Amino acid sequence: MTDDASTLTPQQAAAISMRDYSVGLSAGAGCGKTFVLTRRFLSHLEPGPHQTDLSKLVAITFTDRAASEMRGRIREECHRRLQTCPSDEVPHWLDIVRDLETARISTIHGFCASLLRTHAVEAAVDPGFTSLDQNASNAVLRHAVNESLLTQLEQDDEDAKAFVLQHGLERARTILERFVTLRFRVDFEHWSHVTVEECLDNWTTQANEELREALVELRCTPEARDALQLMTEYCPPDQKWLGPRRTILLDALPEEASTKNPAAMLQAIAKNATLSYATTAKYWPSPEIHQRVRDTLKALKDLAGAGAKIKFGDEDDLQQAATCGLLALRVARYAVAAYERQKQQAGALDFDDLLLRARNLLRDSPRVQRSAAAGISLLMVDEFQDTDPIQAEIVEALCGDRLINGNLFLVGDKKQSIYRFRRADPAVFTDLRNKLHKDAQLPLSMNFRSQPAILDFVNALFADELGDDYEPLIPHVEQLSPAPSVEFLWATPDVSDEEPAKTAVEQRRSIEADWIARRLHQLLHDGVPRIRTKNPETGQAELRPVEPGDICILLRAMTDVRYYEQALREYGLDYYLVGGRAFYAQQEVYDIANLCQFLGDPDDDVSLLGILRSPFFGLRDDTLFAMVQNSGTLSAALAAAPPENIEEQQQEQVRNASTVLAELRREKDRIPLHHLLSLALERTGYDAALLTEFMGRRKLANLRKLVEMARQHERTGLLTMADFVQRLQQAVADEEQEELAATHPETSDVIRIMTIHKSKGLEFPVVVVADLDRGAESRLDTVEFDSQLGPLVSVPPKFGRKFEHLGKNLFKAEELRQDDAERKRLLYVALTRAADHLILSANLEAIDKLSSPWMKIVAKYFDLETGKPSLDEETGAAIIPADYLLAVPEVAVCTSQPEIPHIKKESVTGLLPLNQLADELAQAEAMVLPDSLRRFAPNSSERRQFSVSELEQIDAQLHSRPAAMLDQVRRQDDDEPPMTADAATILGTLVHAALEQVNFQNFGDVAALVEECSLTLADGATEEIRHRAAEMIRGFEQSPLGRELSAARRIFRELEFQWRCSSEGDSPLRYIAGFIDCLFESSDGTWTIIDYKTGRTTHHGDEAAQLAAYELQLGTYALAARQLLGRLPDRVELVLLADDCRRLSLEVTEDRLTAIQQRLSAAMAVVINGAATH
Repeated sequence: MTDDASTLTPQQAAAISMRDYSVGLSAGAGCGKTFVLTRRFLSHLEPGPHQTDLSKLVAITFTDRAASEMRGRIREECHRRLQTCPSDEVPHWLDIVRDLETARISTIHGFCASLLRTHAVEAAVDPGFTSLDQNASNAVLRHAVNESLLTQLEQDDEDAKAFVLQHGLERARTILERFVTLRFRVDFEHWSHVTVEECLDNWTTQANEELREALVELRCTPEARDALQLMTEYCPPDQKWLGPRRTILLDALPEEASTKNPAAMLQAIAKNATLSYATTAKYWPSPEIHQRVRDTLKALKDLAGAGAKIKFGDEDDLQQAATCGLLALRVARYAVAAYERQKQQAGALDFDDLLLRARNLLRDSPRVQRSAAAGISLLMVDEFQDTDPIQAEIVEALCGDRLINGNLFLVGDKKQSIYRFRRADPAVFTDLRNKLHKDAQLPLSMNFRSQPAILDFVNALFADELGDDYEPLIPHVEQLSPAPSVEFLWATPDVSDEEPAKTAVEQRRSIEADWIARRLHQLLHDGVPRIRTKNPETGQAELRPVEPGDICILLRAMTDVRYYEQALREYGLDYYLVGGRAFYAQQEVYDIANLCQFLGDPDDDVSLLGILRSPFFGLRDDTLFAMVQNSGTLSAALAAAPPENIEEQQQEQVRNASTVLAELRREKDRIPLHHLLSLALERTGYDAALLTEFMGRRKLANLRKLVEMARQHERTGLLTMADFVQRLQQAVADEEQEELAATHPETSDVIRIMTIHKSKGLEFPVVVVADLDRGAESRLDTVEFDSQLGPLVSVPPKFGRKFEHLGKNLFKAEELRQDDAERKRLLYVALTRAADHLILSANLEAIDKLSSPWMKIVAKYFDLETGKPSLDEETGAAIIPADYLLAVPEVAVCTSQPEIPHIKKESVTGLLPLNQLADELAQAEAMVLPDSLRRFAPNSSERRQFSVSELEQIDAQLHSRPAAMLDQVRRQDDDEPPMTADAATILGTLVHAALEQVNFQNFGDVAALVEECSLTLADGATEEIRHRAAEMIRGFEQSPLGRELSAARRIFRELEFQWRCSSEGDSPLRYIAGFIDCLFESSDGTWTIIDYKTGRTTHHGDEAAQLAAYELQLGTYALAARQLLGRLPDRVELVLLADDCRRLSLEVTEDRLTAIQQRLSAAMAVVINGAATH
């Protein structure tokens, strides 16, 4: 792109020259928006009629880095013009260059901070306030929440007590912290007066409205119309199995049918859109019609099921959910006040304060608004698609009455809005742009980044997916690289004859990473010119081979980045991990946290142990063991002379540790924390020691970042070293995401790995979009707030019962829709980073079994096996829109492992693939372990807790009988085939899960419940298992026990217990832990324990033998129930679900319980004495 105005594209020229109206520029990926912003800014500085004072030009960017880049480009252009301008303009450009550092180019937070300082009196802020970064504000927030909650509890506040009792202290703090971060969305005054009933009315009204809309949409679908036509034409109304279903569907599906009770209507459609009991072709005129009906009803069932996802729950669920949220909000009001108070005392504002106070200042003070607007001739805002409504209000206020008439230059691209987790809303950009004059709503779609093949692929993929107003990217240059420039790399499971067909997720990731490394090795060594470069002599574009610095691997998340790192290392490919999110999981963070913790608490031997064996002092484990043996504790040993039985060098290191730590403790209250840490590094050489370790440069960079975090932490003036330690420990415990420190300059010639979010605004010659088949992930928090739905807090389970939350279900439904839209935009951003070569990679078990929305989008428009456009099954036409079909590029497809010359994989110290461990151990030379590394036998005599199943197995061994088991032995009157042991286990797990969740008053759609529960099983459940499970539960519903449970007063399911089986004076106290399937109180006040069994019994007709097999288990349950209820249950029963829900009752007597206790004691004694066999 040239700076000569005569070579500007028409789109660029229009955006730069428009003066009559404010400009809303929709700038596509790689279309040079930064160039346009810079040129527009400079055009107002040029001598002439449109010249503007530098102080009246304001540019707001998304990041500090973008602001710095824009300022640098403006400076370069000013210097160029200074060298080429007429002599009479030289003083003008010299003045501009001198004043450029004062130019108002900053982030929105920087601009708001400046505005508040300028009008500090009106804004009621200290003009010298400190801006808290995220880490500092989080530390203050935690401190305020803790103080607020403890104060309320000390004051015997009823709400606070009920809140902590419901959630527990730690979770209560977490909920309050979340509400404090959401405080600007919450109208506390309004919601503090909302009653539970008003909240529930609001939820149910909104839920019915959404379900009504879903029903209306469903009725308008082709699937609904086809189902109506097929059922009318081919299904006789008197057909035994399908007649009733036909009637229900014909009543529910017409567009003009009633929408009253939409939830029941959607459930009826989902339940009856099936061919159950009429699945064979004999019921239909032809096999083709049978298949057509089957496919249509299945599609209809899926649509109806999706529409009916909003679950109401019963009356108790609704009450609990609304009460829980309103209670939390009342308590949170005090936490918010405490947070504001602490910031005020410190004269500090966080990032949210800057925006909100600036907005309020401009809104509430007309004088300030007029003054601020008068000081701005042109307001330029970049990346506006990633802003929120508050920022839009600020922009409108700064433009004043010239919002439309030339005061604003707005740049954004809603296709690239990917920061919803930061409250970004692409509708904000669209809405504000639409307020501008139609002639000034300009596009910027000429792409200067990517070669045509890549852009044609992107356009074909997203033209329909991103909506009717999609603006296609237009290539600025002709294709230069050889075709194909787009590749599909579909790794397949590495399955041998001995291995199962389905591989673990971790193995799939590892295989895909290996394929990517192989393909990159090919690209780097095949010598094929693919990458555009400019000939330094002729200035013409030409091609060169791929170099490591050209390549970037993009990931949606860093969760599995270790597989890609390992694969690149194994093939000798240098790489750099950009950002990363596991800062708080690094050992150097633990070491610094341990050091600070010990300096604050010298009796903390655990922290001291961590320091002494770390690179701070490098003491060996045998040294530490000897120190404790001599002195009892490490802290005492440190104050004494080193043990004489350790090496002289280790003795010297012990003395050094004692001296250094004593000095640091003396200085900890005298010097700032970051100086204290620097002193520790100076005295110990810890930073130098890190450089000798694997990834030493990264560790050192992380250490420096920690020291800087300590400096920022102290700037608030509110926080102590103890607060810093607590902040680190909390971040470690919460697995908080924080970027690793940078160790490479951007120009390093190494492969980069980064997240897609991190790549925003960047470009790379070769891009690999990896792990494309990763399933969708939801970011829904346990605490949310919605202006319509109010406070939404998950209700903690009680005695195994989970509460349905209508409010959160409504919120989740909308969040899922928004997530789905953003997910598409995220893929668009990823693909448009590529300049010359694009690789889409995934590990696919089967082409027709796709897990992720991304793969489904690719498969919708491109054939995954050939790379050609996908065709509609019915019409045979391409699904890609006709306007883009002719330009579809050639796509290479790789479904076999990329071949590379035999190379020796790089060995990495400390890293050995698990599948190589056995061979490595077999070839290793045996050696005698030192005493310090020998295994210490577990002290079973101190064991405190045992499981019921464990004691059952030992009891069976003691009495020489097989452990209790219901098998799948087939009886002569069985119609069902026998099941394997694995299938029987899955069946049992599935039935127990469904019975834990089912509503005994209204079982509802049992098949749907079973289907939902099956999704949570790691091993999955076949259709046969799901069918059997549903039949068992239906049988349970019709049984006398099912009816008895429907009338029960109280029911506890999957009741976890811990029964104390030793006397009060015994030491140690011992417990038996387990779960009772169901404990319920009948309408007559009697208590019953039931234990479900899904297998076939081996003792047909012999009730005593059947009960004897489970006597120990049932008796333990009775003893645990007595501890809970204060008396024995009235009945203890086995329920044989596979045997028509037959109930076997164990008579519970004191003699029997005494015998059971003796058996339990004998089994425990086996474990305690270390004689248990497994």
